[in-house]
Amino acid sequence: MQKTAIIIALLSLISAYAFNELNLHWLRKDAVELRYDETVITADDYSYIRPAQNFLELGEFRSNTVGNGAYLLRSPGYSSLYVATGYFFEKETAVKTVKTIQLLLFSLSIYCLFFIAYNYINSKKIAVLITGIYGVSNIASGFLYYTLTEGITPAIVIFFIFFLMKAKNESQQKRKYVFYYLAAVIFSFLFVTRPVLGILGLVFPFFIYVDFWKRKKVFFTQLFLIGFIASSGMTAWQVRNYTITNEIVGLNPIYYPENSQSSFRPTHEALWDLCKGWGEIGANFHSYVGSFWSSAIHGNPSEEDITKIISSFPKEVVDKLGQERLEDMFRDYQLSILNQKYYYENKLPMPVEIPAIEVKTIHQIKALTSDFKHKFWFQYYISSPLKVFKEMAFHSNLSFYIFQKTYRGNLLMEAFRLFCFAIHALAFITLIASPFFKTPIHLKSIFSYALLIYVFYLIFVQRGIEERYTLPILPLVLVSFGYFIKKLSDRKLILKQRTKS
Repeated sequence: MQKTAIIIALLSLISAYAFNELNLHWLRKDAVELRYDETVITADDYSYIRPAQNFLELGEFRSNTVGNGAYLLRSPGYSSLYVATGYFFEKETAVKTVKTIQLLLFSLSIYCLFFIAYNYINSKKIAVLITGIYGVSNIASGFLYYTLTEGITPAIVIFFIFFLMKAKNESQQKRKYVFYYLAAVIFSFLFVTRPVLGILGLVFPFFIYVDFWKRKKVFFTQLFLIGFIASSGMTAWQVRNYTITNEIVGLNPIYYPENSQSSFRPTHEALWDLCKGWGEIGANFHSYVGSFWSSAIHGNPSEEDITKIISSFPKEVVDKLGQERLEDMFRDYQLSILNQKYYYENKLPMPVEIPAIEVKTIHQIKALTSDFKHKFWFQYYISSPLKVFKEMAFHSNLSFYIFQKTYRGNLLMEAFRLFCFAIHALAFITLIASPFFKTPIHLKSIFSYALLIYVFYLIFVQRGIEERYTLPILPLVLVSFGYFIKKLSDRKLILKQRTKS
């Protein structure tokens, strides 16, 4: 078994390196700007690097924005990786080292994933198939040359589950505790790297219950200790934030009221909640809101801007909610942005107390949202979540430039994209059936309940998602898919035997 796992891990390392280097080659050849000529640039990646650089240079973990929000934008998990490398190397070398670490973590996680798949599916062939597809195909290695959390979170999720399952299967008591505590430490780091993945922590009680319930005292002791370790990183982060702001700021405070340097203010949050109601795609929303905000913040708001942004809304929504009502709201929105203009130009933080014009705008948007939910209830509660699920599941997960641009249209490339599309879509579709699998409750908590809760969160609460948001749970979804294949195969075998008899 170990030899098989090592071979798949090495093949995955070679494949991930080759695909990423080829992608980087074509990005350079087509003059696409890179971060220190080493990693792909995105709108978010520098927000992870800058706090780490400031910590190394100034001793403060913060971004370069103004106000207390500069200390809160990103939880420190991923940035700590850059801190560790930046302590020894210059900026360019540090980023190169980070992507090398991400490659190695990916390869090591493939080794662990094989045993997760084998122990759950109980089929070496299917475990090899699932692990091979995940590791070698590039369906999961597309963010290893990015400085984003997705460069490490899939691997951390795999390590977490690997040691959790190892703890459950361990018969020697002291080793069992060690594996549980190790899983809790890994989860603690995962939680402060990508807070929304805290949802996966719901599996802890199921494992602890199955392992220790017969000994009540041990059960409650371990529940407390493991829970304490698992939440320690995020607790420390929240305490740190409270000492800075004197308030509880939540897990992802990107709409902090003091923000004066971007559109990400409470008004933006309210408008995003409205637009998510009809299943708006994040990229579309940010394109027209960004343009609207930019005109006003530079002192050039116009009726044309209002007409343009309303034209981006679905016609039936405008008709039902009222053109004039939307125009009034956006005029007030422009006034709230003009109020922000002074702070923006002078690089000063906005007041902690949200200005009256902004409060008025937020109330208007929330009233529109409430009416939308009432008048378009089917769209809000049924069709929009299904639309988000379609965006989330029905794609190949091959995000590389070479797949989307360089080799697009090539017959082999399109066949490969179709194969990955089929695997990705089928894996998420069959996940819906996972609660009905006849598996032990602790395993079902991993490969069904936690995954479905995470998916539910994405499609009903967050709604506006990017493809990369599902990447951390993809290895577990594929393992669940492998179990489905195994049961389907077993069923066909039984039917075949019955037919022969």
